[in-house]
Formats: sequence, C-alpha cells, structure tokens
Amino acid sequence: MGAAGPMLGRRVGSWVLEKELGQGGMGSVFQARHASLSTLAAVKVLSPGLESEESFRQRFRREAELQAQLRHPNVARVLDYLEDSGQWFLVIEYLDRGSLADVLSQEKAKVPRQQAVTWADQALAGLGYAHQKGIVHRDVKPANLLLNENGEVVVADFGIARADSGPGLTTTGIAIGTPQYMSPEQILTPDQIDRRSDIYSMGVVLYELLTGRKPFDSGSQFSVLQAHVTEPPPPLRGIDPSISPALEAVVMRALAKKPEDRYPACDALIRDLDLAASVPEGNQALVRVPVGATVRASSLTDPSLAPRQLPSASPAEVNTRRRRSFQRRLVLGALAVLAIAALLAFLLSRKTPDPIPPSPPPPVVTPKPTPPVRKPTRIPIRRPVPAPSPFPFPTPRPDPVATPRPVPVPTPEPAPTPLPVLALPEHPKVAVIAGGDPLLAGVLEQEMERRLGRRFDVADEHGDPDVDQLLRREGAGVSQKALGTQLVRSGFHVLILLRVEEAERRRLEIQGVSGSLKAARIRMNAYLLPVNRSIGRGWTELVEYTELSASTKAKQAFIGPTADLIQDIDSEWTQLRAAAPAH
Repeated sequence: MGAAGPMLGRRVGSWVLEKELGQGGMGSVFQARHASLSTLAAVKVLSPGLESEESFRQRFRREAELQAQLRHPNVARVLDYLEDSGQWFLVIEYLDRGSLADVLSQEKAKVPRQQAVTWADQALAGLGYAHQKGIVHRDVKPANLLLNENGEVVVADFGIARADSGPGLTTTGIAIGTPQYMSPEQILTPDQIDRRSDIYSMGVVLYELLTGRKPFDSGSQFSVLQAHVTEPPPPLRGIDPSISPALEAVVMRALAKKPEDRYPACDALIRDLDLAASVPEGNQALVRVPVGATVRASSLTDPSLAPRQLPSASPAEVNTRRRRSFQRRLVLGALAVLAIAALLAFLLSRKTPDPIPPSPPPPVVTPKPTPPVRKPTRIPIRRPVPAPSPFPFPTPRPDPVATPRPVPVPTPEPAPTPLPVLALPEHPKVAVIAGGDPLLAGVLEQEMERRLGRRFDVADEHGDPDVDQLLRREGAGVSQKALGTQLVRSGFHVLILLRVEEAERRRLEIQGVSGSLKAARIRMNAYLLPVNRSIGRGWTELVEYTELSASTKAKQAFIGPTADLIQDIDSEWTQLRAAAPAH
C-alpha cells in the first residue's frame, strides 16, 4: 500500500485520486472524485511493471471495451478509459458496499438461504446479459460480485473476459482464472469455453453461499484443479440437512463436469433456482390448518411414519398367491366367453323385418295450355326537372308514396376545454404510471422512474390530489386522454405508460416440487402531453418470471429501449420549446 503514495492527489483527466482501495494481479484500484461534479468513481490503474508488456496492455484495453458494451443494472458501468503520462486508467462506477467475498469473510458461515438465492439471481442476470452480447466472464467469484447502495449484486472485473466475436488474449493451453472457481473445461481446454463455464463458476459461488464452504478447497492448487476435473462435489445436504433436495439438485446440475449436462443459459438456472428455493427448510410441506382442527401426522411431518418395506414372503406363500391369481383369471375368462355367446344368440334370434314394397309411380298429368299474357302498354310520363342542388352530392329523388321524414340535424360536439398554456422549462416534468400484474408493475414503475430521473424531472403523480383521485376513481379503466388532460393541468409534460399483460402461465416441477412460471408482455408508450402526441414508436418486451424472480426481471426490462426513449424525449422536447411562443 505504501507504493500508492505518489499516486494520491494525482489528477487523471477529470478525476482526482483520493485513496487506494486495493491491489490485484494487474494493478491497483483507487477511489477518485470528479474535479467539478464531486461524484465518486473507482479508478483501476495498470501496474507499472506490466505497462511495457503488450499482452497486458491489450487485456486491460479489452476489459474496458467489453465492459463498456454492457448496459445492465447488474453489471458495473465503465465511465472512462484514458492514458496519462504513459499509464493507463480505467474509470468504473463506485460501489462502496464491498463484495460477496467480504460478506462471506464477515459471516464466517452460510448466508441466509433466501438472500443467497436473491444474490445469485442478480449475478446470473448480469452474466446472462453479457452472454447475450457474446461475452464470457471467465473469472466469476465472490470478490468480483460487488454490492451497490441497494444491496444488489453487480458483476465487475472483466479483465480476462472473452468475446465470441473477437480474438482471445489467453495463451493457448494456459488456464487463467481463480482455481477454486474454475470449470473443468477452463482447466483442460481454456481456449474452448463458452457461457456454461460461467454457469459452473456460479454454481461454486452458490454452493459457498449456501454451505459456507467451497466444494474443493483443500491441499495444493494442483489438487484443487484436479478435484474440479475428476471428483464430484460433496452433497450439500451432507453439510446442511435443512437444504431441500430440489435446491441441492439445481446446484449439482450447475456443477456438472460436462458442459452439456449443465444449464444451457443463465435464465434456465434462475428459473429452476427460484422454484427450488420455494421449498421450505427441512423439505416439510406448508399446510394451513383452521384453528381447533385435528392434525393427523404424516410422513412429511414425522419421518418415523414414512412407508416401510414389507417383509419378503416364503416360496410356498408365493406359489399359493400365483395359483389363486391364475384361478381368478380363469373364472373371469369363462364368464366373459358365456356373456359373448349369449349376446350372439340374442342377435341371431331376432326376425328380419319384411321389406317395404315400393310405392306406385304417380299418375302423369298433361298440363293445360296457358293463355298468352298481354304486356301492359308503357306510357311515358313527363316529370318536372328538379333544380340543381347547391351541395356537392346528388339530391335524393323524393318518394311519391312514403311521407318524407324530417332529417335530424346533428348537434355539434362541444369544443374541448383548452389546456392552460404554461411556460416550458428546460427539462420536462415526467410521470411514469404502470398497471397490470402487481408483481412486475410496481418494481417496473420504480425502476423506470430511477432511470429517467437521471435526465429529467420525474415526479410522483400520486402526490397531486387531482391525479390521484382520478386514478383511484377510474382505476385501470382510465383513458389516456382523460389522464393526459389532468396531468397537463397538474404541470406534467411527458407521460410514460407501462402495461403488464399476462400472456401465459405454465406449471413447472423440479424434484417433486411444483411452481408457476408466468409469461407477460410489457408495453411501454410515451406521450408529449402539451400537444397530445406519441413519442417514439412504442416498445414491447416478453418476460418470463416466477414469484421470486419478478423483481429482478422487472429491473431488467427495457434496458436498451430506455436509452432510445430518453433520446426521443430530448428531441421532441427541444422541438416543442423551439416552436412555443416566448413568455
């Protein structure tokens, strides 16, 4: 830490290095503050001894390039990458809550089960997003899973990550990673790995969170690597019997030696993990019993009542049972034959009815000649020529028989009440309203407000009594027009509507445990309220979730479209302000 002294107080670009946070194999990490904005960031500095090595400089730059491509709430954001006086610096968002490695060292025991599953879901969400971009992390471990201010996991340190579309920077045949968390193929064929390697590493992390220990962590580094390749991990229930068999099965599948035996993607692991985590501790069923009711013990509540194997029978008893069974089948067969014979006899004894004689043909009647019909003489009638109509369409001809009816005159609709003309501020005031499945809608509304709040003035529409009263009175049936009118009167300029429409519901079963997997279509539409005009083309996204993963899925929705939405709002608002009269 003493070598960091010359770096403290140094200005790199717009950042001033304040204190050293730690050291790693490739360099040091400092806490830095923006010179003008006073915001904090973490600055990673490549070690001076490695700056002359071309491979390390390429890897450091590769980390910046790959991580900068990822915009996800569970992936650490890259803020800048720059060079100063021959040294390279990578600026990343500042996360001051430590890492999962810090939590494990402080707890010195297993993490609460639900918390472990939640953290695993969040890490898998970030990794799954990186996998969709063709990026494999290759160094997933608790030290690289940081915690943000909300206590959520953020994946960091893509220093040895590999992109499917780009060249790898690992020397052929050389394994790179942390031995306790490396997959078998990362050890044997490090240049032939894919996303399933990260899934194995996450299985090791989850194993450690649930049991408080790593599956392989004894002896030398070589013995640890050999165990990953050849030895099965110790069963989780052997360490903690309260872990359900379903949860143990999910972790063991993630730790399968062969990649094809593991989960194919992070989403599949999240789905099964959430379902297995719903099993109560001790694998006991939760039964709601009315007060005063009698509860009968069962094998779920009392293992001593589990069904036991019957004692084996003697050979004589087995022969007797077989003989009696044969006799019963013989009697039943004879009865069946007699029943069929009786039915055939009954059918043959029935008399065939005499055929019905054909009816005689009808007599031929000669038609009488029909007298010729005289056609009436057509007499031309001269009608008065109507005067030309002043209307652009033809005047209907009057009916000489029917009495003409008075044509109703349509009553003109009253003109809409003009909206108040307000001065347009520099940034619009935005309202975000979400409806539908409350599992997704509430978290989705909060997440969208958080994202847009970085750029615009986002306000809670329920804080306005008139808007809140309208939403409470109309509920989900409120029209966009009525809502927009009231929002404009309350000083709002932009409305973001989010609708969660449930599309499908499926039943899942893992190790005898069943759960529900929902599929919902989320629609996002934006409106520029002063001129009642749509912003953008609207966005739609299909989301699959369970009760446990709903919050995480809601935070992952519309990550890419949010950036497009912000640009569209900026463009529409700039045009509207330019066209508005000066006040």
